[in-house]
Amino acid sequence: MNACKEVDVAVIGNGPSAIILSMMLSGYWPYFSGKHPDGLLSSKLMEGADKSLVEQDLCYLAEGLEGRSSNPVALLFDFLNHPGADVGDKLPSSLEWLFDPSRARSHVVLGKQCPGGCWGEMEDSLLTLSHSHWLELPILSYQQWLKQCHEPARQSNSHHGSRTGAGSVGRYYSSYVGEMGLNFVSNATVTSLEHFDSKLEMTSSGRGDGDLKRKLDAAVMPQAKRLPEQNDSDEAVGSCPESPSSVVSNFSDSSDDSGCCSCPCMQYSAMSLSNSNCNDRHQYNWMLRGWCTTSSKCFKILAKTVVLACGTNDRQNVLGVPGENLSYVKNAICFKEITKLSSQSKPVVVVGSGLSAADVILALLERRIPVAHVFRKKAAETANLFAKLSANTYPEYTHVFRLVTGKETDSCYRSYPQHVVKSFDDNKKCELEKIHNGRKETLECSLAFVMTGGLADLSFVSPKIPLRGANSPDHSIHPVNNPLAVDPYSFAVDGVDNMYAIGSLVGDNFVRFVMGSALGVVNHLTKTS
Repeated sequence: MNACKEVDVAVIGNGPSAIILSMMLSGYWPYFSGKHPDGLLSSKLMEGADKSLVEQDLCYLAEGLEGRSSNPVALLFDFLNHPGADVGDKLPSSLEWLFDPSRARSHVVLGKQCPGGCWGEMEDSLLTLSHSHWLELPILSYQQWLKQCHEPARQSNSHHGSRTGAGSVGRYYSSYVGEMGLNFVSNATVTSLEHFDSKLEMTSSGRGDGDLKRKLDAAVMPQAKRLPEQNDSDEAVGSCPESPSSVVSNFSDSSDDSGCCSCPCMQYSAMSLSNSNCNDRHQYNWMLRGWCTTSSKCFKILAKTVVLACGTNDRQNVLGVPGENLSYVKNAICFKEITKLSSQSKPVVVVGSGLSAADVILALLERRIPVAHVFRKKAAETANLFAKLSANTYPEYTHVFRLVTGKETDSCYRSYPQHVVKSFDDNKKCELEKIHNGRKETLECSLAFVMTGGLADLSFVSPKIPLRGANSPDHSIHPVNNPLAVDPYSFAVDGVDNMYAIGSLVGDNFVRFVMGSALGVVNHLTKTS
């Protein structure tokens, strides 16, 4: 019987919510600094001034708070981390972070990409929707990191705040995991998650469990590393870690040639757990199986608790029409393909009415490439999303809004409201149909971008595990319309013991709010175990 890995907590997904969760599981806990503009909240927090938020009654603290998240703990954390943010204030955080290695729990964070999740796939030419300071993680700020690494981030400043290049933020998150010594394993895809019971077989797949196990050994226990607070000097924080590509190269050239799960954070991992043949399996509730995408070798992990942090971008929505799989039809923005086109190219079909579709349109219009914008709704309905964005902070989206509504014109832009795509063919022709009268029209195009959003890929979860949507239990989990049903304070998944969910799965799609869900999980784990 081959050995497998045993941990207290296994986290599936490695975006910002998983990063902050790993930080807390490693022994970094938040405390109230004693200063906050909300007098009532301050007085509540001062009642337990000597305790971390992890040890306090989050329901009591969050009572009466209102803001841009429907999750009360997310609001509480944001109120403390970004005081006055919703009224335009940029005040210092009311939280201090203290490290105590005795509070650490053995855990591992598994992700398909390098740390940061989908942020690692963002282009530098895209500006973030959020202001840069709302994207920061504790202790090592984004601005500190830019200074240390001499990172030339794209910035957009206004009196409402500043946005930054999305690609830089992705590199910041990846480097942050290394700086903090967090327990991440990259290029690891979980294919099966099951309750651990007597029916589960512990037989090996015979495809290298031991190789990946050695790497997991190096990543499951937190490194006892105390970092300075943000007000310390830049030099005290440490030098900028190597780039992801160089660390991956160095790691792959080491004596362990399996090539599994290479990521920058592996250089910072420390203590390892002893090997186990899973003989004490009654202590564990979950078994995870998966494989390493860089070597196709398999792994197996036992965990007492599982946290779903896998986001909602793993599975792209599809149109379900003929030709959608042709090479010129893309479901993500691809700047390399766009740069091959010119103003003389045939139009690029852009399907969708959200901000991702707007990003593609802006990239095309910047290069004067003709755009055919196709969407199901009326123009006025589509514009509702853009109308909520400040023209001062988001001038580029305001431009798209005005094009969609006809308040501005551009010779390179043509909209097709209340149209659907019926097919794509091998000759790069796209057939459209008008919704209300069925009239068809065929467009010749050079490329097509289907930007209709994504859903969470939870196909690895056993069908015996009852995951339900909060608003519609029988329908797919959706980050806006139907988030996963969880307890609003502990983020425990409804109806499933020892399972939690955080981040966009539970409806929080902004980094400033996902930190609260991590707090809720650790708070509940601390009280119940």
